[in-house]
Amino acid sequence: MTTIAPQTTSTTAALSAAANKPHGVAVSRRYGEADAAGHRKSANTNIGGAWSFKDGKVGMNVRLSAIPMLGVDSSLMIFAGGKGETFTITEPRLVAFQVVEFTTRDSEKKKRWTIIGSAFRSKNGGAYRLAVDAIPTDLNIVLLPPKDKNATEVVGTSVDTPVDAVAPF
Repeated sequence: MTTIAPQTTSTTAALSAAANKPHGVAVSRRYGEADAAGHRKSANTNIGGAWSFKDGKVGMNVRLSAIPMLGVDSSLMIFAGGKGETFTITEPRLVAFQVVEFTTRDSEKKKRWTIIGSAFRSKNGGAYRLAVDAIPTDLNIVLLPPKDKNATEVVGTSVDTPVDAVAPF
């Protein structure tokens, strides 16, 4: 059986920051059966890192090294650097995007921003739980606060922008 590694592109700053230590860790969390008291144990598998934006913008890039297990008894979590640490991002909800660079027929470079889900901040600020309906083929996810706090983003919505533009949503 042949294994094909995911292709990497320069679509996000996470790739250029890959040499730097991540500000957080991405884990696939699997929940077990409940004990007599109703508590469920969980097992975490490290599958990537998270880097906050360096230019003062609120948001982060998540680079996965494996496809997370998603389902009823599992989730994708992003944890801050170490025990007791919190993210500097204080937004209660972030929008999850797949960002793909492409070249038009007129040789113009553009980015396609597609909403793939949301991330929700934990009560203590030390983690975000990602609720995504898709995993990008290049395993890069960009998390940004919504432009309109009252808006509901529709998963699958895509907008094309110039390469140097910020997220359109």
